[in-house]
Amino acid sequence: RLLHLHNQTCERLRPVSRRINLLMPPTVRKIAGRINTACIAAHVDALAWLDISLVERLVMGFPIVGPIPDSGVYRPIASVDAATASLRYSEWIAGAHGWNARLASRISDRQWASPDSLAPDHAVATKTEKELSKGVLVGPYLSVSALSDALDVYPRLMGRFGVRQKGDIRTIDDGKANGANKATTLVETVTTPHFFFPAVVARAFAVVSSAAAAPVPQMVVSLLDLAMAYRTIPVSQPWYTAFGFYNPNSNRSNFYWLPGHNFGLASAVVNFNRYPELVSVVARALYALPSEHYYDDFINPDLAVAGSTGQQTIERIMLMFASGRPRPAGTRVQAPELDAGKTQPPAPSNTVLGVVTDLSHLPGPSPRVEFYVDPERIRLVLEEFHIAFLRGTLTPHEASRLRGKLFFLLSAAFANVGRAATLPLVQRQYRDKPPFAFARGSELFHCYDFFRTLLPRLPSLSIRVTEDARTPPLLIYTDASFSTRSGKRTRDGECTSPAHRRLRGALGAVVYDPVDHSVRVASATPPWALLLSSWSADRKTYIAELEMLAAVSVYSTYPSLIRGRRVHHFIDNTVALSALVHGYAGKPDLAKSVNVFYLQMLELRSSVYFDYVPSKANIADLPSRDAWAQLDGELSGIRRTHPTRDSLVVPSVASWHAPLAAWLSAPHAAHAHMPT
Repeated sequence: RLLHLHNQTCERLRPVSRRINLLMPPTVRKIAGRINTACIAAHVDALAWLDISLVERLVMGFPIVGPIPDSGVYRPIASVDAATASLRYSEWIAGAHGWNARLASRISDRQWASPDSLAPDHAVATKTEKELSKGVLVGPYLSVSALSDALDVYPRLMGRFGVRQKGDIRTIDDGKANGANKATTLVETVTTPHFFFPAVVARAFAVVSSAAAAPVPQMVVSLLDLAMAYRTIPVSQPWYTAFGFYNPNSNRSNFYWLPGHNFGLASAVVNFNRYPELVSVVARALYALPSEHYYDDFINPDLAVAGSTGQQTIERIMLMFASGRPRPAGTRVQAPELDAGKTQPPAPSNTVLGVVTDLSHLPGPSPRVEFYVDPERIRLVLEEFHIAFLRGTLTPHEASRLRGKLFFLLSAAFANVGRAATLPLVQRQYRDKPPFAFARGSELFHCYDFFRTLLPRLPSLSIRVTEDARTPPLLIYTDASFSTRSGKRTRDGECTSPAHRRLRGALGAVVYDPVDHSVRVASATPPWALLLSSWSADRKTYIAELEMLAAVSVYSTYPSLIRGRRVHHFIDNTVALSALVHGYAGKPDLAKSVNVFYLQMLELRSSVYFDYVPSKANIADLPSRDAWAQLDGELSGIRRTHPTRDSLVVPSVASWHAPLAAWLSAPHAAHAHMPT
């Protein structure tokens, strides 16, 4: 009923929109002529929406190079001063002729390339022809001068190339190489939702249900996709959308321009997102639909009893803002529209941003949302890794792409397992020099071997949506001491290696269990033979490494106590703390320990919250410095599980160097012979 009345109101405004749209420049009208601008303006006004210039931009087009005005919606960012921005823009325009001549020459030279190397050119040509058939491109022109005559303004060309995405090719127009992005001044940046947005909504429903003394209801999630995304939002400077590439099908250089936005322009991100942002706001404000959008993807968690009304609401709002009805097949795009072929109808389990979201566990005694990575995404990432290995090379750009994809996959797994193992990719991306070899036995190969074993076995991420009388968290304090000693004598805790005879250190841990109000105390001397076989041997200090080792070892010491529990773990060393919080370290010595910790979490399934504690307030400082009498005084009145201290169990050499497959198939082996 509400949707019907809403739609009627927008239809009554359509004649007004037709008159407003007569103000559109011809290039804007090509793709935006059917937008219901009066309807959009009415929503902006009724909701007091911050983006008051949105309708003007939909009528006149969005600027894409130079200063980009603030929409008032997104997070502000620092930008260059106006004088610098103006100078960059002027210099960029002045250099257009020289740039175009060089780019056109490079494109033309592709005609001499070997047939085997033209596969990317064929893919770009095919994708471009597909866009042309939908009316979102204009061309082809066979020369820069012909393109310039058609536009009446001299362009500055972008080269077009293709990148593989989800098994397909996406065309990118290189706004970075042609200088457009540097000549663009942005004052804001978008903030996007994460894949776990449905869990946030589920928690909100759980709070309401709890207040009504009702169980958490069953939920579903649907997803809708905007068709051709950036292409359907008009620009005011179409001469800066021009691009060229070599078309091997015609053996000619082809040049085109867009009435909408290119993929590859820095301004396209903010400009485009302003449209779906309003759609989501309308759905939330008028229909109480907890909808969000990730660029061109609408994410709609909803109650199962609502059926498909959430999906229908987004579909109807999109039509109200556009032509009012679906575009007939074979006709030109003249307003933003949904891609019906990519709609995922409401279901308890759906793939959200590449992560399978399972809401089926919400009803029941332990309401939760489960997330796990789409197996197809894992397959594609491993395939990309494998192709590079077979080729024997991995470029810095490829390493950067792989690292980004791996971080995304790992973000949807339990804890931060595996992030530290990406260090060889960081090395390749930022430090390695040509020829960028990728050989068996190299650090890169070990990285590849690690992930091809781990990724198919990634544990799911489970997020509880209710607060109940859960077991209170364990409190863990760990610390380490390090010093050097002059003289030739060796003492307990010193390295017996002649090269490190002067090294001393100790590890300490205190664990308090609020369930039975008991405390456990453990300490150990560093096993230098193990450590120096894995750590750099020329350090002046190893305090960060020892702090990390103490933190890791407490989980090897008390696995039965910690398994499945929430843990609040306090550390007074910020280097070790940062590495454990982020699951990553730039130093190989620390990265190995971080990796061991998160592999421990695979088996223990504990939820660990790390926090900083000042050194003077860290009770684990006492066992790490043999201050046992003082520790006994501090713990007086608290029940001790053992009258004497436990030995802090450092993971064995075998567990540090064992193949990952063995770790994952029998993780308990790494905790053998440990006190509980």
